[in-house]
Amino acid sequence: MTNRRMRTAVVGAALTGLICALPMAAAHAATTPLGWEGEALGLSAAQQLSQGEGVTVAVLDSGVVADHPAVKGRVTTGPDYRKDTGRSTPAPL
Repeated sequence: MTNRRMRTAVVGAALTGLICALPMAAAHAATTPLGWEGEALGLSAAQQLSQGEGVTVAVLDSGVVADHPAVKGRVTTGPDYRKDTGRSTPAPL
């Protein structure tokens, strides 16, 4: 397994754990149907406990489509912690 795939798997597992542990929902969740992933994560049950008021969600990724209808107007940028060396493979963390 390459470093990038390993890092992606670790980050994905960590984020999945956070999603399951911390109930969160978009402000318009009541009108947005859940896809297969929402059903798999049990988001309906989580939304009964909390609608995510006051919750900030961080996405650690190499890119986000900020004009996608699901997130348009709700994406901000932060510091870039990548070590961009110009290589085709990512630098180790």
